[in-house]
Amino acid sequence: MESQVWVKVSLFLKELRCEDIKRNSIIHLESCQKEKKALKIFRQVWEKEQKNLSELQQRAICNYIEQMQAVSFEEQQEACGNHCTSDPQVFAGIQAVGM
Repeated sequence: MESQVWVKVSLFLKELRCEDIKRNSIIHLESCQKEKKALKIFRQVWEKEQKNLSELQQRAICNYIEQMQAVSFEEQQEACGNHCTSDPQVFAGIQAVGM
């Protein structure tokens, strides 16, 4: 039963990620926008500098970046899941729908 609940929570979170991002209740952090702008600048620098690296060095750096992104994404999922599971209203909702 417990694993079925987590499957339903997982499906709910996946649906939530795909919702309309223009809704009024979505959270936009100023700090996130600032970091995105900084990332854009670093990306421009990277695109210029990578030409000076060997293909092996470029691949190693790209693999590292991809792994950092994967870990970051999974940490976000954990944080969202931990928030949802620590919220008593979520559990009340799960019980109300008979999960």
